[in-house]
Formats: sequence, structure tokens, C-alpha cells
Amino acid sequence: MKNQRDPSKWSNVEIEADSEGYVEAQEAHVEDRQAAERERREADDLRLFEEEFVRNGGKRSEAARRFREQRDRDGAEAASRASASVLQDARRRIRRAL
Repeated sequence: MKNQRDPSKWSNVEIEADSEGYVEAQEAHVEDRQAAERERREADDLRLFEEEFVRNGGKRSEAARRFREQRDRDGAEAASRASASVLQDARRRIRRAL
């Protein structure tokens, strides 16, 4: 029986009848695996942060909130750097064109 998110469950007959659906199932399966890997890494990062946070005197109950705050700050800084880099590249291209 075919599973829309797991191509390993499809029979040859089902693949022949719906090859486009099979490709979509393959793509969905890859997306699911990538999402699971991101979640696993996030959980590992949180666990390590929590251990270090508590080791340095923080409260375990505060660790997850502080982790999210730090992650959000890091993300905002990275986005800002990327934006500045894009702007700088655009300015360089404009100067070259002049």
C-alpha cells in the first residue's frame, strides 16, 4: 500500500501507475528526514546548552528560554550580516557598471 510520504512502501505496480506521485513521495520522505534531523540537532543543542547553563549557576527551568533567546539573537545577527553582505555586493556591482 503506497504511503504518500514513504516511497519504500510503494509496490512496482503503484509506481508504474503513479510515477509522479512516487517522485513526490520521495521528496516528502527526504523533507521528513531533514526535519527529523533538524529536530534532533536542536534537542542536542538544547541539552548541551542546558548542561552548561546549569553548570555555570543557571536554573534548569530557565535554560530553555535562554537557549531560545540566544538562538534568536544569533539568527538575527546572522541575517543582519547576510543583508549587509548582499548590500555591499550590490554596491560593488553598481560601481563596476559605472
